[in-house]
Amino acid sequence: MILSLQRLFGLDRFPRRSVLTILLYLVCVVFAASALIVVPCGAGAVEVTLEWDAPESAGGETQGAVSGYRIYFGTTSGSYSNVVDVGPVTRYTVRNLLILRTYYFAVTAYDQNGLESVFSNQVFETYGSPGDLDNDGVPDDADADDDSDGLSDISEQNRNTDPRDPDTDADGISDGQEVLDGSDPLDRGSLQPVLGTVVCSEWNGFLGMWNYLEHTNLSHRVMNLCTSIFSAQGELTSMRWFSLHPGEQYDLAVHDLAGWVGGSYGRVCTRHDGSPGDLDGRMVYYKPEGGRSKFAFAMPFTEGKRGMQHVSFNTFDPLNRGNLAANWIQVTNLGALAASGVLRFYSDEGVLMREVEAGVSAGGRVDYGAHALGSSLVGLVEWEPAASDIPFIVRNVRYLYDNPGAVERFDTAFQLEAGYASSGALAVPVNTVLRTAVLELVNTASAPATVRLQLHGGASGGTPVLIPLGAKASRHIIVNELMGDGQVGLAEIARQAAGSLLVVVMHYGRQGSSVQYMYGLPGVSPLGLVLRGSYNTFLQQASWMIISNPTPAPRRVSIGGLGAPFDEVVAPHSSVSMYLNAHVPADRYGVVSVQPDLPNSVIAWLFRVRYDTYVMPITVRE
Repeated sequence: MILSLQRLFGLDRFPRRSVLTILLYLVCVVFAASALIVVPCGAGAVEVTLEWDAPESAGGETQGAVSGYRIYFGTTSGSYSNVVDVGPVTRYTVRNLLILRTYYFAVTAYDQNGLESVFSNQVFETYGSPGDLDNDGVPDDADADDDSDGLSDISEQNRNTDPRDPDTDADGISDGQEVLDGSDPLDRGSLQPVLGTVVCSEWNGFLGMWNYLEHTNLSHRVMNLCTSIFSAQGELTSMRWFSLHPGEQYDLAVHDLAGWVGGSYGRVCTRHDGSPGDLDGRMVYYKPEGGRSKFAFAMPFTEGKRGMQHVSFNTFDPLNRGNLAANWIQVTNLGALAASGVLRFYSDEGVLMREVEAGVSAGGRVDYGAHALGSSLVGLVEWEPAASDIPFIVRNVRYLYDNPGAVERFDTAFQLEAGYASSGALAVPVNTVLRTAVLELVNTASAPATVRLQLHGGASGGTPVLIPLGAKASRHIIVNELMGDGQVGLAEIARQAAGSLLVVVMHYGRQGSSVQYMYGLPGVSPLGLVLRGSYNTFLQQASWMIISNPTPAPRRVSIGGLGAPFDEVVAPHSSVSMYLNAHVPADRYGVVSVQPDLPNSVIAWLFRVRYDTYVMPITVRE
């Protein structure tokens, strides 16, 4: 098996997830005098030979700090009951593995001081009876993987996935990769995507906003990039080339590029010559006013989503002053062909309020105002494209005006990216410190559902509550009333019966007769071996991080990228907050890394904060 170990120490200490090539060496061994004889496997133990690449420095040379390696393995994904210190070699044979078992393997490196890296990517294999190494009941010479997703047809039948479709739940991740990741290949909302070599976001020439496209090189090599800006009709208008060194960030002022037009909008994409997962970043909008930002919010890089997507809408003025709460539903076509689809708007009771047929040119974008449905409404927006193979970005960008007449003066603004609804358990941190938190629960299915909600923290006591939701219906819950003010906690949501869920917790910071900021966080499943995100202490910003543990056991989390690595323990079913400015000086940016002691066990979010104007969530992902 080939494993990947890169960027292990210092800035390069935490690796990205990589796609594996699995080379199997399955033999049984017997000793005859002093000779080692390789014979066909019988009913005894088997062995596997592992190979991995030595970590490299930024210049591409072998990282000299490595003193040796440790192999971790066991029969549970991400939980390794065995460890072998193999010294400085990069190839090793693990012996005496049992047949009829699935084993999971990962490798770490360590230096002369005993500092150990994070785990490499994980590989796994099932060792079965003679002639049936994957133990699926079919002889190896008759075994088949018709859809080439890494799972045999029999294995797919046992998992209820489709042996003729490499991506049963149509979430863009193959069934075999989902099994390896620990996500659910039958749940579109359970996935761990890796950004490819082309990533996109949107630019906006309205309201005089600054558009900064942030790029962060997560790799260990110099990366060459090209950013292209497209009009609302999908026409290429300008390009910009630049390079990034390892760990470097570059903020491209899109509003200074040719092709950026005031009073219009469009798409902006960056292509790079690295590998998938090497680049992360986001588009950040700043609304300047009087020498400062009136509001700011970020839209992370994406490759879009295929098929049906959902996002919530809310036209309430949080302070009940009757001011306009605009909700602009943005639909951007990332495909090479013109495409169409249907936007549906449902009330909080699940009643279809409006259905709009939309055509979007190749690479183009169209916007629809959900606030046209009326004020003081909440509900669900559903985008169903006519073609399931074309990727779209769908968002709700919400602007809170400080007046009822749409004069361009604002309290704040924020965006929510549409996502896939989930049938599994979701978790999201909640924060009632100097703000109001409102949990939005949406059933995207066409049948009623029952939702199990547990709030952990403060006065809530963690007592589960069952909440019925009608088809396409929504329910808003004020977290402060259940948990109290001044708390950082965790909401856990699971489907009890039927339905697929969309979960968002909105936060509102208020002062007097205005809303200083608002932001939302989606409910997600904990996935990933190492999570990374970008902090920024420029512009007098405070940087915070919240780490949440929805598991029933304490999780020890290693934090890197803030100087010397250190550990943090997160109690079961809880969240902890960290003030990153205490670890890094002002006017710095960088990548912070989070590695739990058990993969797929924690959730993390970064926040860039100017409390008088904005709280900006930054995605932390593998």
